[in-house]
Amino acid sequence: MGIAGTQTTPRPDSGKLAGVQAARGIAALMVVVYHATRAISLPQYIGYVPFGNAFGFGHAGVDFFFVLSGFIITYAHAADVGRPDRTPRYLWRRVTRIYPIYWFVTGIEIARALFAPDAAARLAPMHLLNSLLLLPARADPIVGVAWTLKSEMLFYIVFALAIIERRFCKPLLAGTLLLVLAGAAVAPEAPLLRLLVSPFNIEFLMGIAAARWLASHRTARPAAVAALGAVLFLIAGVLELQGIVPLNGLPGRALYGSASVAILLGLVELERGGTLRLGNIGLMFGDSSYCLYLIHLTVVTIAIRIGAHFGVLAAVPAGVAIAMLGALAIGAAVMLHVGVEGPLMRWIRRRTPRLCR
Repeated sequence: MGIAGTQTTPRPDSGKLAGVQAARGIAALMVVVYHATRAISLPQYIGYVPFGNAFGFGHAGVDFFFVLSGFIITYAHAADVGRPDRTPRYLWRRVTRIYPIYWFVTGIEIARALFAPDAAARLAPMHLLNSLLLLPARADPIVGVAWTLKSEMLFYIVFALAIIERRFCKPLLAGTLLLVLAGAAVAPEAPLLRLLVSPFNIEFLMGIAAARWLASHRTARPAAVAALGAVLFLIAGVLELQGIVPLNGLPGRALYGSASVAILLGLVELERGGTLRLGNIGLMFGDSSYCLYLIHLTVVTIAIRIGAHFGVLAAVPAGVAIAMLGALAIGAAVMLHVGVEGPLMRWIRRRTPRLCR
């Protein structure tokens, strides 16, 4: 997992990879539109899938997230590999990045669950514990989209093993590949085993490969490479919508993951060359992407119910309704980022233990 020469390239934690952050925001927005389209199509609302299910592959924004995670962690922590004294700092940064705002949104969902018909099941002690700690479990977390964070945490733990001992790198890479291939043949029932053999795990490896490549190479024609990646992503979406590529299978992960790698290779090279610049709006959109991902289901669900109650859904075209839902989700995410996540992260940084600095 280690890479050489990272000092010659901008590091994502330095804030220089703003284009990548913006791409993360676009991927989050894809997931928003996907969920909004599915939610609004329920029989109690408009009763059909708008636009012939053209947004049916929007869930693949998650594929980009996983590739990006492998890329960012390797790019930011490559120098830590084989240095066990860096483990506390690495783990502290990962845990404080994921959990605090996630717990805040989970608190909102717990409050909502108090008034739900299935409150007893949703608020069962073990379900709460599994949700709060992102532990493998049969039931989805209280924040539904947080199933992806379980894979994130697994990857962070695996990478921590490489930081502790560099010689673990090759066995960990090989083991991950073998487990993913095994999962394509056998579908285990145990939640932990399902997590270990998930086809999504291969996308972390793709992100690692992209970071290793960029550490010592330049991407020729980066704009064309990024555009090609975007086209391949759309082609993968069409193949999925036509039933050629399975929704959750390894072929889909390989296609979406490969397209995501191309997008990253192009975007990072454009930014390294100084030809890609974002304004304040683009930067804010990217910085709010994690909040957007976490809060959007809550916003979409509440907004659809209110819109149906007051007749808004029946009065406007489906496309307008989806655009309104997306705008509401983005607005809520920006407020959550500015009003909660930002202050919370600054408070945590001021209180970071000396060992973790």
